Amino acid sequence: MGAEKTLQVRGKVISGSMSAVCLPITGRTRDEIMKDTEHAKKTGPDMIEWRADFFEGLGDETKVKEVLTAIRERLPEIPVLFTVRSEAEGGQRVSLKEEDIFQLTKNICEAGLIDIVDFELRNSEERITDLRKISRIHNILLLLSYHNFSETPEEELLIGKCQEAERYGADIVKTAVMANTRENVLDLLNTALTVETRFNIPAVTIAMGEYGLVSRVFGWMFGSPITFGAGEKSSAPGQLPVEELMSVLETLRKST
Repeated sequence: MGAEKTLQVRGKVISGSMSAVCLPITGRTRDEIMKDTEHAKKTGPDMIEWRADFFEGLGDETKVKEVLTAIRERLPEIPVLFTVRSEAEGGQRVSLKEEDIFQLTKNICEAGLIDIVDFELRNSEERITDLRKISRIHNILLLLSYHNFSETPEEELLIGKCQEAERYGADIVKTAVMANTRENVLDLLNTALTVETRFNIPAVTIAMGEYGLVSRVFGWMFGSPITFGAGEKSSAPGQLPVEELMSVLETLRKST
C-alpha cells in the first residue's frame, strides 16, 4: 500500500487505514432533516453529509444557514460535509442556477458552519480556484468530486480527475461510478490502487450499484478514506444501511 494520507477534522482522523463512515442527510423539509440528524446522533457515524440539493428551502440562504446551525447544535463533534449535488451528477433538480449555487456555497463556507465542502470537477476552473481560496481562509476542507451514474469509465479518465483535483490543491478527491459488471468493480479498485501509489491526495473511490457493494466495505484497503451508508433514505445506489456498514467495519477494525 502507498503512504497513508491522513486528515483531521474536529478531532476525528480520516485516513485510508479504515474508511470513515459518512451518513448522508437527505430530508426535504427542516423537520425531516432534524429527524435524520437525530438518527445520526443515535448511530454515531464518523461524519455526516448534508445533501442540500434535497432541501426544499435551498433557494433561501437564511433557511440553509438555520438548518446548518441546528445540525451543528445537535451534532457538535461530528464533521459536516456540505453538498449541493448537480442533477447532471445524480443530484436532485433544483430551481437555482449554477451561479446561484456557487454563490451559496461560498457564503456557507464563509459562515463557518461546515467542515468539508463538496464541489464538482465539472465546474469551471475559475469557480474551483475561487472556492479553494475561500475554503482555505475559513479552514474548510475542499473535496472535489466526479460522479458517473451510467458506467465505469476508463482508468485514464478517472486518474485524470484525480490529477485535476490535486492540481487545484483539493484536500480530497472523490470518484463515484456505476458498476454494471463485476469486472467494473475490479477496474475501479485497480484504479484506486494506482491513485493511492501515485498521488498525494486522499481519494474516495466508490463503485455504485449492487456489484459495487464490495467497494463500500473494502475501499479502505485501496486507500479510500470515506465510505457512505444510508440513513432514512439512500443518497446513491448500493448503499448499505449505516448501522450495518458501521458494524461490518467495526468487525474488520478488530481483526486488523
